[in-house]
Amino acid sequence: MIKKTAFISVLLLLCVLLAGCGSKADGETAETYADGVHYEYSKGGNSRRITSRGVWKDGELTENCVYDYWETGKLKSITNYSGDTKTEEWYYSYAENGTLFRMIRIFTEDGQECRDDYTYNENGRIDSVKYYSKDTEIGGIRYTYNENAVETKEEQYDRNGDVIAYTEYEFDGENVIGAKSYQYGSLSSYWEYSYNDGGKLSEVRFYNYKGELNAKEEHIYDASGRQTKVNSYDSDGKLYGYTESLYDDNGFNYRDIYYENGKPKYCWDYTEDGAAVYSEY
Repeated sequence: MIKKTAFISVLLLLCVLLAGCGSKADGETAETYADGVHYEYSKGGNSRRITSRGVWKDGELTENCVYDYWETGKLKSITNYSGDTKTEEWYYSYAENGTLFRMIRIFTEDGQECRDDYTYNENGRIDSVKYYSKDTEIGGIRYTYNENAVETKEEQYDRNGDVIAYTEYEFDGENVIGAKSYQYGSLSSYWEYSYNDGGKLSEVRFYNYKGELNAKEEHIYDASGRQTKVNSYDSDGKLYGYTESLYDDNGFNYRDIYYENGKPKYCWDYTEDGAAVYSEY
């Protein structure tokens, strides 16, 4: 989990290949509308690339994202605007093998310039996140993986480098069966995982430190075995939201959209380089 973008989790990077979008000849620009969002695409290299993404409300452009790319076609930067005001910038760097190596988010908070610095290991998995206010590190997150490149632990630390919270994952063979989260050394919550007969994740149940059920998730798959939907229920079993996963013609999961009361609230957009970007509707 990641702070702000969230954490809002990170948040990690953006939307580069969207399915079902019309395109024009190479070098021209194509446009499409989806989910109350206006996308502009350009044909470059072997695939469509987003050049801008605007959020429209009541007929007005309220938010806009502008995308820039390296000569290799990989995402170089995203600049976000609220109206005419620049709100944040994202910058991306890649290793020689083409996997995402580093991602930097620059923004302003309480009048101070801040920076979130994400680094990735040789497997393209997030290795650490460091949070800065001006040039002072104020905390971060460290990730630990096993020999199969599966995350086993994540630690959140403060400006002094002291661990203030951590989560450990439990396994049965290759499957994660549980996780426990601690704050300042005390158990704060835990969750349990269940799998279907095909070995795919079917349910996650979330508990507080007292063992009381807080919420649960139900994972749904299509005939090809791709996860298409995750239903979220409260402690009383009432559905309060769901996430839909979208795939392109090649089977790549390019977007996850979260809904509440039938309306999109936020989404994660993904690139084939292993990056993801969070945005709200």
